[in-house]
Amino acid sequence: MLLEWSATHNLTGAKTLETIRANIIDSALPLGFIEDFGACFDVGSGAGFPGIPLAILRPQSHFILCEPRQKRAAFLSFVAQKLGLANISVIKQRAESYTPKIAIDLITSRAALPSARLFALTEYIAQGGKTRYLLYKGAQTCDIPRAKLYQHKARIYAYL
Repeated sequence: MLLEWSATHNLTGAKTLETIRANIIDSALPLGFIEDFGACFDVGSGAGFPGIPLAILRPQSHFILCEPRQKRAAFLSFVAQKLGLANISVIKQRAESYTPKIAIDLITSRAALPSARLFALTEYIAQGGKTRYLLYKGAQTCDIPRAKLYQHKARIYAYL
């Protein structure tokens, strides 16, 4: 589905099944070290990484995929419907203008924006220190001194 949609809508730089497979693995790896969570707010969901793979692997959790761009939000809704992922809600708006109706336990972001900006935009969602963050960062861009860092190849996962 991703290759098909991306050919006409420029959803991702992933142009091969192998690259998509690598993105899926990259999305799923943190499940080995993060705590259980009930609801996840994924900021800048784009082509669905990490939100969709996480939703498949954690069907008991609810995922709010936040994507302001129409084409990408439409793709995310299509995939969730096609795969029968009832645990996904797609929100077509900017993160700072969304008011969640449920408590958010985990906020994720994969290269959507700098960490300081993400924290500022989602501060109102975080529940007084109870909400955790999982950020997918590149080796050169990990700018979060208080986070627990996990590395796999060129990816650094910052968890706090």
